Amino acid sequence: MRLLLPFIIVLFLAACNNNSPDVSNIKVDLPVERYDKLVYSIDTNNVADGLKKVYVQQPGFTNAFIAQVLQLHEPYSDTSKILQEAMRSFLTHTQQLKDSVWQKFDKNTEWTKGVENGLKYVKYYFPQYKLPKLIGFIGDLTGREILTQDGLAIGLDYYMGKDFSYYLIPEVQTQIPTYLSRRFSVEYLPTNCMQAVIDDLYPDTSFSKPLIEQMVEKGKRYFVLDKFLPKTNDTLKLQYTKDQLNWCYKNEKDIWKFFLDGDLLYSTDPSTSNFVSEGPSTQGMPQDSPGNIGLFVGWRIVQKYVEKHPDITIQQLMKTSSKEIFNAAKYKPS
Repeated sequence: MRLLLPFIIVLFLAACNNNSPDVSNIKVDLPVERYDKLVYSIDTNNVADGLKKVYVQQPGFTNAFIAQVLQLHEPYSDTSKILQEAMRSFLTHTQQLKDSVWQKFDKNTEWTKGVENGLKYVKYYFPQYKLPKLIGFIGDLTGREILTQDGLAIGLDYYMGKDFSYYLIPEVQTQIPTYLSRRFSVEYLPTNCMQAVIDDLYPDTSFSKPLIEQMVEKGKRYFVLDKFLPKTNDTLKLQYTKDQLNWCYKNEKDIWKFFLDGDLLYSTDPSTSNFVSEGPSTQGMPQDSPGNIGLFVGWRIVQKYVEKHPDITIQQLMKTSSKEIFNAAKYKPS
């Protein structure tokens, strides 16, 4: 018993520090529809009729699929020869990818559990929000999460595991380098889905604003993500590696100094977008830094603000301007 006591204390403290609400009694009905099954049932010798059947069952997502996957700038039309030929070509050249995806996901429904749990928190914090159903599809790496009137569509081909042979094809790596495909595993799926929900709740309009406001906006959105996935590791939510996150903590003061010395905080120059976008590392910083480092800075600023306003709700925080949050946080890492 004496040997177990420290372990019990650690568990007790961890439980005390977990301020997330109990959502165990919240019921979430999460139907899963496989759009890919519909699509691959199309006879390539009679694409027009097959497409019509697909459209009748999933009109909203079919138009999204046409735009984002087939990359055609026109809605569904049962007379479009261009659409029919594009679908025929897609079905033909993705057969091997389809076989791999079906082998992984057909008998495995575990991938939905993390999303379901996240949606319980969504329902807790936003009881009036209409929870989406899940739609599985294959998009040949052209669409990951797409939220439409039909539901939250998930590109299953993005979650085959970082060592999936298709990701390692040189032509694919040209478009999707390893620093991105390392995150193409099921453990990232709940984070990506909750980010899609957050985008639906609070569309990001900060793109043309000063850099500091863009960073704080990212921090606000991370605050919401953390509420929806309180038990998910920060590395999955920030989408940094463990080493990258440790580097950020260790060098937080120097990161902030970099932005101050470069007079970057209030810049609206398009070149500053690299601080709030994906990359193998951050331009101008050591190779050990993560890309999208503005997310870390914004998150830390929002943390400081919330420390001073511990009772603030998600809705109140998201209504507070990023400029006001930054000024009130008095962020100054030491």
